[in-house]
Amino acid sequence: MVELSSTNYVTYAERFKVAADAFVGGDIISIILRQSIRLKALRGQAAFDNKRSQLININEPIKNPTTFLADIPITVKKQEAYTLTSDMTRHPVEAGAVISDHVILQPIRVDVSFEVSNWEQGTASYALELFEALWRLREPIDLMTYHKKITNMIIISFQGANSVPEWGKLSARASFQQIGLGQIETTVYGPKKVKHSSKTGGPDTTLSAQPEESVGQIQPRKSLLSKGMGAIFK
Repeated sequence: MVELSSTNYVTYAERFKVAADAFVGGDIISIILRQSIRLKALRGQAAFDNKRSQLININEPIKNPTTFLADIPITVKKQEAYTLTSDMTRHPVEAGAVISDHVILQPIRVDVSFEVSNWEQGTASYALELFEALWRLREPIDLMTYHKKITNMIIISFQGANSVPEWGKLSARASFQQIGLGQIETTVYGPKKVKHSSKTGGPDTTLSAQPEESVGQIQPRKSLLSKGMGAIFK
């Protein structure tokens, strides 16, 4: 068994270093150290990417659902108020009471409070233009609320406000009212069918509408001076 003295150990170490410098082209210990640091950094980056991908898959970015009012995109609805009213007929009698024999249902009214965010530039302005166009067109729409669908609704009022601290955000309230659509049927009657006869009651009204006449119109007279001037300049 060979015993290594301190002198022999230094000699062997120096020889190993010389051999490393000669065959590798540098200090092999420093090369291995750099590779170790590099590998550790790559593993750390891979572990970070893996954790980030897992977090993204678990916690996906929150996307608020798009809300619509009369087919116009808005950010949030704050309130929907339904108004149902009716009128009763009133017939006072001598006994001092009021008799009602009929109830008239008034059109349904819905008031909606909502907001349009200023998160994206131009969103509130675009919504305001669409509501103004809806008001100008005066066309009936189907209003979808949280509870029901109401047909033949017309926007009768719109109030929009822009205030601090959220400058650019549109806080609005729109009122919709239902209209009753009816169909008018007409029948054409000729002059013979409406002509007065002995079987019809009342006086003859055939000539009740007189043609237009010029009553009280006076033709202006020419003066003697204008007649004399006309004779001179003939």
